Amino acid sequence: MSDAETDEVVLSGESVPEERLSQNKDFMRLWGGNSVSMVGTVISQVTIPLVAVLNLGVSPTQLGLISAAQLAPILVVGPILGHLVDSIPRRPVLIGTSLARAVLLALLAVLVVTDVLGFWSLVMCALALGTLSSMFEVAWYAYFPSVVPARHLVAANSRVQTSYSVAQVAGAGLGGWLMKVLSPAIALGLDSLTYLYAAVSFASVRTPEKREERTDAQDSFVRRFTAGFRVLWRERVLRAMLLEGAWFNFCEQAFVTVFMVFAVRELGMTTDVIGLCIGLGSIGAVAGSLAADWVGRWIGQVRVLVLGLGAASFGPLLTPLAEGNGWSTSVLVVSSFCCYGFGLTIYNIYSITERQRRVHASAMGRASAAFRTMAFGAMPLGAIFGGALATVTGARTALVVIGALLIGAWVVFSVAITRLLGGGQVDGGMP
Repeated sequence: MSDAETDEVVLSGESVPEERLSQNKDFMRLWGGNSVSMVGTVISQVTIPLVAVLNLGVSPTQLGLISAAQLAPILVVGPILGHLVDSIPRRPVLIGTSLARAVLLALLAVLVVTDVLGFWSLVMCALALGTLSSMFEVAWYAYFPSVVPARHLVAANSRVQTSYSVAQVAGAGLGGWLMKVLSPAIALGLDSLTYLYAAVSFASVRTPEKREERTDAQDSFVRRFTAGFRVLWRERVLRAMLLEGAWFNFCEQAFVTVFMVFAVRELGMTTDVIGLCIGLGSIGAVAGSLAADWVGRWIGQVRVLVLGLGAASFGPLLTPLAEGNGWSTSVLVVSSFCCYGFGLTIYNIYSITERQRRVHASAMGRASAAFRTMAFGAMPLGAIFGGALATVTGARTALVVIGALLIGAWVVFSVAITRLLGGGQVDGGMP
């Protein structure tokens, strides 16, 4: 249902107009706080690798280790966080993790200003930041359906993805500009302030959280620990999305790790140009988030998943075609990120909505954590793989190999999801 539509609910014999998503004040507060923090997050995603490459002079393998440190908590503590989030109120988790990330980024800015930042201190900061971000994301996807009615999930997820896409444009360009004109410390300080704003916004949400009584209190630790994995694995559509998500994120992180080295050392691009190219490339993600609802209604759920992921998988192959640092190189890089962002954003909106609809509220935290553990837990491995591959083969060849791996997985997924969603069945969503 589009936001422009107004349904009617019959109460006591009277027709009452149903609240639109834009009239949901708590969703607007939740969405607004997260949107601002996303901009800061993208700034740090650009700043931290560039600080590592330019200030610390790290090798591709070391850069892969830094990226892996930020992503490793998803793999190591994800299931524990999911079990915890399903056991406690989730809104305080959103507030607490936002405040903690604000403090951590302020500390990192101080280390940069005082010129005492080293490789291992950056690794430890990345590890702590990754742990807090993992807990926030698990709580976010578990809490989100409490504020947003099921009928508005596609529209709400589209808005969240729009914010993420806009953040990619604004944050990437701003991050590269701050690195060149001002300093990395200022970029990290701005990121810290965005998390403070997010914490205040989350604290103002008043919608009571949907809490379902858990039925696994007497289960063994192993069964409770693995509940989210069992929900995802038993549900065949979610299983296919889980496996594809893990492989895609493995390749994506390998690509991002190699791209930073490729852009700086082989193409000779400056930090502001890198940030600008990534930012302009993210316009594709903005377009995808705005078009997702219309595209899905036009071509149907199955095609939107297949074609969206296809665009995301083919896009990265444009990057290794670039030569030098002229305008044609910038056009290729921007086009690569545009194609990738457009397809991935559309795919993410429908895959996240599918998961929220198929998983019972009492298991949402554990299922979200399990999904992140498997899908996003592949990212640190991808970062290490990308760095090692670039060291052995060179950055350009590594990018070609990674692109081929993405396309191969997309072919397999396309066949599987077409068969599964053709029947439209739901196999189960309880632990």
